[in-house]
Amino acid sequence: MYFFILLLASYGLAILLVEFANKWPIKPVQLFLKTLVHDYIHWKAAQVFDCTVCMSFWATLIVEIPLFFIFGYFLWPISGFATAGFTWTVIQALNVLDRGE
Repeated sequence: MYFFILLLASYGLAILLVEFANKWPIKPVQLFLKTLVHDYIHWKAAQVFDCTVCMSFWATLIVEIPLFFIFGYFLWPISGFATAGFTWTVIQALNVLDRGE
């Protein structure tokens, strides 16, 4: 159950921060986080906000921290790899459906 909650929450957070970055109320949050990463980590690291699959890996870390205090498990980066794979698979499946193949 823990992993399922983690997977869906991380996937949702990545979708919000990348795909809905130009819409209210996500825009100011995304801009703040992107600026924070740009200024305190590296300007190239801020490019993660342009890639849904990449963001899902790091979103898993963000989601896993509070879940660690609730459930007591910490599986990252393994859970991050699983979420990135799940996100990529969903995007590819939707692309196939969109092309009508």
